[in-house]
Amino acid sequence: MITEGKASPRRPPSKRSPEPVGHLFGKRIVAVKLRVFSMSGLLVSLVLLLGLSLPSAATAQWDGAAWADDSQYLSPITATMKAHLRSILAHGVEAGRVEGRMGQIGDSITESSAYFRNVVLYGADPNETGHDYDPIRSWLAYGGEKPADANSFYRDHGKETPYGNRGGWRLANAVGIGHPRLCVEEGDGTTPGDFSWAVVMFGTNDINPDDWKPSVWKEQYRDFLEGFIDLGVIPVLSTIPPSERHVDDGRVDLANQQIKALASELQIPLIDFYAYIVHYQPDNWTGTLISDDGIHPSAGGGGVDFSRDGLTASDGYAARSKLTLDMAEKLERIVFDDGTPDEGAPLPEHSMGAWKAGYSSASR
Repeated sequence: MITEGKASPRRPPSKRSPEPVGHLFGKRIVAVKLRVFSMSGLLVSLVLLLGLSLPSAATAQWDGAAWADDSQYLSPITATMKAHLRSILAHGVEAGRVEGRMGQIGDSITESSAYFRNVVLYGADPNETGHDYDPIRSWLAYGGEKPADANSFYRDHGKETPYGNRGGWRLANAVGIGHPRLCVEEGDGTTPGDFSWAVVMFGTNDINPDDWKPSVWKEQYRDFLEGFIDLGVIPVLSTIPPSERHVDDGRVDLANQQIKALASELQIPLIDFYAYIVHYQPDNWTGTLISDDGIHPSAGGGGVDFSRDGLTASDGYAARSKLTLDMAEKLERIVFDDGTPDEGAPLPEHSMGAWKAGYSSASR
């Protein structure tokens, strides 16, 4: 099994005053809050459950630096998808899921603190994107009720086996111990996940066995994702990154084809992490956005380096975290806040076979 040590959590800047630790356990059972309209959670719940519509917010445009606009790696949330996701949301509201709280589901590429946790707790440092990520950090940490800080749910929860991620895991490992129900409804036995949505990425370890069958794996993955849907949790799929081990055998492509097909068939969002990496590092991703082991993202800035160099050349975990925050903004705006849906075609195909001939032999 492929394993990875966790990146050490970054310390919060001294200028931040931590909130009392006790707030961490003050879990809210929320409905859905629409910022534009001052409505009670109960009323919004009824609106969702009855399938009614509220006035829509305008479609947001990227307001940061042009180089940092990663919308091409996030699938559009069309009107059809939005309706489906809001039906899942309505079920989640009824079940008491926590608005904004995100599940991190997968293997070591997800378990590492360099993915998501560090940037939500402590913020991007530096941030050269020209975009303010503090509002979405607040939504992820506290449903938008207060600024994000180092004491939210993610400080002591959200990582490791009870919450659906572990180094070396394949999909079957997660299923075998009871996920997704375990991570959503039980967690560590004291604090359940109660996620309103989750980013799910399996495949990096699944494709290693000689007898791996993509079509069988796809159907097992479908059952797993439908488990989240049945629990009122919106799943967001992610493609797996390129792997040094599979440059020549096409298995990364095969896995990502199944992942994209599932996102389309289940009408759930997709983050194309693979396409992002091969766009910025088509010839030598090992040692740049992928670490020297040829498998895991790099963490040159601990997953919080939102500089141009960090996001495109030296901090692959920061790149994945940024894509996640960008998707969170899209979900909050369109689904949770009933905003204007996207228009657009599915994400373009990116095949390893199209560029592997030029992949740097020095990094192999």
